[in-house]
Amino acid sequence: MATTKEHLSLRIVKVPYVNPHAANSSGSATDNYRKVFLTSLSTDPSAWITPQSILDEHFLRHLENRLRKDKSHFLDWPTVYIVWFANTSEDNAAIRPWCVYVGETQHIIDRTVQHVLTNQKNVPDRAEDLEIVADNEDAQSDAIVPIQHLKHYLDSEHKADQRITAAVQSDKTDVNQYVIWERHFNKSLTLDIENKLIDYMKSIDGVECLNGRGNPQDSYYTSEYRDAIVSKVWSRLVNTDDNSIFPPELEIWQSSLYKVSPFHKLGSEQRRALQDITSEVERLLHQWNSPDDTRLILVEGAAGTGKSILLSTLFYELSTQFNNDDDSPTDSLHQKVFLLVNNEDQMHVYDDMALKHGLQKKYGQCVSRPARFINERSAKAQTGWDYTTFDEDARADVVLIDEAHLLFTQKVQSGIENQLHEILRRSKVVIAVFDSEQIMQRKQWWNPETLRLLASMGRKSHDVTVSDALQQLEPLTLRSSYSNRHIDAGASHEIEDRYEVEKIILHQQFRIDAGQDTLSWLDNIAENQPYTLTDANGASRSIPHDKRTRFDVYFEDDDTITTSEHTPYEIKVCRSPEVLFDAIRNKGESLLRTQEQHNFGASSNRGKRTGKYKSAAAVKPRDLCRVLATFDWHFDVKN
Repeated sequence: MATTKEHLSLRIVKVPYVNPHAANSSGSATDNYRKVFLTSLSTDPSAWITPQSILDEHFLRHLENRLRKDKSHFLDWPTVYIVWFANTSEDNAAIRPWCVYVGETQHIIDRTVQHVLTNQKNVPDRAEDLEIVADNEDAQSDAIVPIQHLKHYLDSEHKADQRITAAVQSDKTDVNQYVIWERHFNKSLTLDIENKLIDYMKSIDGVECLNGRGNPQDSYYTSEYRDAIVSKVWSRLVNTDDNSIFPPELEIWQSSLYKVSPFHKLGSEQRRALQDITSEVERLLHQWNSPDDTRLILVEGAAGTGKSILLSTLFYELSTQFNNDDDSPTDSLHQKVFLLVNNEDQMHVYDDMALKHGLQKKYGQCVSRPARFINERSAKAQTGWDYTTFDEDARADVVLIDEAHLLFTQKVQSGIENQLHEILRRSKVVIAVFDSEQIMQRKQWWNPETLRLLASMGRKSHDVTVSDALQQLEPLTLRSSYSNRHIDAGASHEIEDRYEVEKIILHQQFRIDAGQDTLSWLDNIAENQPYTLTDANGASRSIPHDKRTRFDVYFEDDDTITTSEHTPYEIKVCRSPEVLFDAIRNKGESLLRTQEQHNFGASSNRGKRTGKYKSAAAVKPRDLCRVLATFDWHFDVKN
């Protein structure tokens, strides 16, 4: 293991938001707030959120000297900031008592005045928002935030400014902000940290985050420090939090909302797939004239290739584009973009995510189970439903289906014979995440010919760095039969439809951080294929030894960046489930000890917060130990 160390210069300052017009002073609002900001930095030691170990007489004595050195960093260098205040909304305050806004800027005082004095004259323009517009206009093909979403983005920013302005002007609400600076910060890094913190805030139950999606960046200088800086910042916020706004980082990683967040940074092939699919959806909707134009787009890939994260991001992007009419009805029949999932628990997670991210105005508006989506668009019979006809006006523009392999393909109690067929009949474009290896129930059995058309191809192509472009498949023919004794005396109705199908395959593996030999070995085991490696001496072995080197970046107590080079991946074959369980438990305990050594597992000043203990940040989400394999045995039908 090779280790390098580098000093960190992280600074966090807590300063109050004030109403510049409330002060009895002449001059502009910007000048008035600048005085408040600088006065807070120079006279209030508690404004500096620093490790407790340096909060001593030496620090207080040299506060003025420190301000002289750091003032330019906060005023003229890229910074990230968090604004928070009590939620006064009558509809939402009981559920989410805090409002939070996360931003980044190179001119913190001017940016603050924009928040405080929305709609006032002589307030600086939202220049940084215009920079995003210009960036997207110059390179639309590479834009993470598509050009058609910018109006929605700017509208959401304006609404956030109005909320902050109202809170500042209210006598009942205290508005504060944390300003965060670190010497590695540049525009790309602050944009990424902003997006990561928004992602965290959107995942906290007690917080209403006022942000929309930011502008995530690709690779850049210092990008490898992002996660470590976020963890260090978060741990300090947790340890200074008296209002239960910032839960421990581990709680966020384990929350269902965080796992399906559309704000996760996408990999290169996920971004390519996102761009390809959104462009194709726009083209198909523009050309759609009749049900014959309905199209099915399949997203395939092995477990761990980021299909669900891509689907969540697609849902956010398409909903932002098509479902953002404030005057549209709130009933589910008149929406344009839907997300369906045939798992009750997962459906509730998506439902909460859509509400919290502003993709729907009430629960169940855009997210539902497939059966409900189909029934709402079908004609009512004396008992049950008449699936032969449906309300054409309620046809959805886009329907996304997570785990489409779990759709029912056999006639069930509701009378639906094939849920995919019924969804396609009521939609213009269907985007379905499909994995034929995860079909689990008899009522999800697929006709072998249909499965042949939908089955994944190219699953072993791990050397592919970007997703395949959308590829045209053979047309898919689906047939369903319907009968209801209250309709046409119980006569049977047969309906057959033919749909054009496109498919995109994801290859990049996110769940298994291993080399090519290990990935191929695992694939061959899953497909019951022999796989033998030969070393440099010609000797054969069945289990590969992973030689790839990875780097981890983390912070120690004294604000030192530590970069570790290591080869952590290893494969063990266990004789029984008990041995497997013990191995995972021991690995987890070993990791926990390592975290505690670096002050990751628990804080030295532990204090109770809403029945839980404060804790500093953990290392990384991937370090959570979980079962990645199962134990199998010979199946004997007689026993």
